[in-house]
Formats: sequence, C-alpha cells, structure tokens
Amino acid sequence: MKTKQCNMILLAVSLYLVATSRVPVTSAAIITVDYDGGSDYISIQAAVGNANTGDTVIVYLGTYTENVNVNKDLTIISKSGNPSDTIVQAG
Repeated sequence: MKTKQCNMILLAVSLYLVATSRVPVTSAAIITVDYDGGSDYISIQAAVGNANTGDTVIVYLGTYTENVNVNKDLTIISKSGNPSDTIVQAG
C-alpha cells in the first residue's frame, strides 16, 4: 500500500509541475516573400530579419537583387521548389 501512495504522490507532484511550468510554447512560423507584394515581405532580408529560429521563409519566384545575411537557424526555400526560377543576385 505504501508503494501505491508514493506513486500517487509522485503523479500529483508531476502534474502540478507540468501545469505550473512557465516554459513558453512556440511554433515555427511560415513567412512568405514576393517582390511584387501580396505576401508578408517584399525582400528576403526583411523576412530573415524578422524571423525566429526554426521559422521557414518561402520565397516566390523572381530575381531578388539584395545581400542576405542569415544569422539564425532558418529554412529558406523557393515556393516553386525549383531554385532555378528563384534567384538571389548580390546587390
């Protein structure tokens, strides 16, 4: 009987700790870039600058003349899935 009581106490304490923990829960965002507008950003750098670690930046097709500095873990992909129609040309 003591073992059952100890298990119940441990379960109660564990549930309390989980319920009162203050660990923020975040999910990765999907950010879109289209130089023609109609998306979240018109430049890749602006999207990268406002993204959080783990986010995905989806770039619409076109030629983007800019320098992009990425200093966090992101996924940057072409919307079409074909990198030959999404070009980043140094500014």
